[in-house]
Amino acid sequence: MPAYSSLTEFCCAGPQASYVRGLKSLGAVLDMLELARPGGDVCNPAVPELVLVQDMLGGWRTRGDSGGGPFDVRAEKGNIYLVAPNFAPTINISTHHQIRKFAFSTAQWEGVLDEAAGGGCSLESLQFSRGPFRSQAIESALRNLWTLSDEEGAPSRLLARAAGCEILAELCRLSGASLGPARGGLAPWAKRRCLELMRERLAEDISLDELAAEARLS
Repeated sequence: MPAYSSLTEFCCAGPQASYVRGLKSLGAVLDMLELARPGGDVCNPAVPELVLVQDMLGGWRTRGDSGGGPFDVRAEKGNIYLVAPNFAPTINISTHHQIRKFAFSTAQWEGVLDEAAGGGCSLESLQFSRGPFRSQAIESALRNLWTLSDEEGAPSRLLARAAGCEILAELCRLSGASLGPARGGLAPWAKRRCLELMRERLAEDISLDELAAEARLS
């Protein structure tokens, strides 16, 4: 399969393009797609995103591996599946189905999760589920995200980011990761970037403003 930089690029430019029924995007927050397609093998390439797949109809048999190990289940409406970043899932669905996919870019969300978990959790580590799971918190947040995408402006993007944080927090909780209170100081990702910059320019004078910009702070 060709390499794709995102799930949206694959679904809209790849072999599944004719199955796309809806495409919504909230700036750099996340992308959302709705697909209706016949049964059979659903081959997706690995993409640098954490993908949540929500079953909109239910009633079919689903087999495969989305990064947490093999599963073979009878799908139910509302079920959620988690596809690990940079993992090419192998899925077979017995009959016609309708799903929604929510893609969280690792480039956009890894820093948020890293800061919240103090380096103790990452998008790559959220591979707790073999097959479908249910979460009222995540299902509610996904409904809100789908609705918010019809609105425009900064408030909608902020609310969408808040909903995304709620989803990631719930995934961390289900994975057993701890989201402790803020302890002050730089977030782990910001500290790493500042240290990398100083190592690269060891013989130079680096201003506090430059380090702050690298850490996305004033």
